[in-house]
Amino acid sequence: MSDLGLTHIALPVCQVDRSIAFYAKYARMQVIHRRTDRTIQSDVVWLSDLTRPFIIVLIEMPQVDAPLLPIAHLGVGIESREAVDRLCQDARLDGVPTEGPNDGDATVGYWAFLQDPDGHTLEISYGQEVGFAVRQATAEKQPPDLHVSSPEVLLVRQAADAWMTGDADAFADLFLPDGEFIVPGKRWVGRAAIRKAAADFFAAGTDVKIDIRRVIVEADRACVEWHWQETECAANKRGSADDAIAIDFRDGKISRWREYIDTQSCIETEV
Repeated sequence: MSDLGLTHIALPVCQVDRSIAFYAKYARMQVIHRRTDRTIQSDVVWLSDLTRPFIIVLIEMPQVDAPLLPIAHLGVGIESREAVDRLCQDARLDGVPTEGPNDGDATVGYWAFLQDPDGHTLEISYGQEVGFAVRQATAEKQPPDLHVSSPEVLLVRQAADAWMTGDADAFADLFLPDGEFIVPGKRWVGRAAIRKAAADFFAAGTDVKIDIRRVIVEADRACVEWHWQETECAANKRGSADDAIAIDFRDGKISRWREYIDTQSCIETEV
């Protein structure tokens, strides 16, 4: 399969092995390809942290005339603030020029600049929101039908169908035997309890309509936003609300379902 999107950045370096050691220690990267380019008579190395199809290409040159200087930099996410602190401490002990750590806002996170052996700038950080922003933009861009192959999204759709058809058994069967179903002020554990809760609801309300607005899946978790409408038989009123639902999955079933219901914007109308 051909590569798509941004795949690499290339840096000139004077001693490629010295740069390999720097990026291995401070950016957790490793060599995945190495060769001598006969057209320029230089060693070429590809470095990757193996988290995505993106690499740093190191090209050995006699000198580096234009290093990557702040504010230009390479950015690497680190697992914790403490890890950022340790790497900065190690860098100073190694004589690596270091700026920080600095405590930025929720978008920038906790970060520091390190200078590699050729003067290129490496940022190490914790708490930036790049991954979240990309996932959110991807979910907003793609229509729900593009997610139809996801087992997690299919379970969400089946849950919505069960509510709209009034099928308490179908809804309960989506859960593990010890699954949890939580709404504001109430919690049910186990399929039997969940089935009864759904059946009790269906006995009091009819004509449920659900519009799934967004489903964001990450590993074995999902966040769902849907708009809910129902008709209350006794009061003869239609109510609506926006729900945010956090769902955990295990073994192809729902292990935990927790709803956060927007009651402030709920609208009730006479039927």
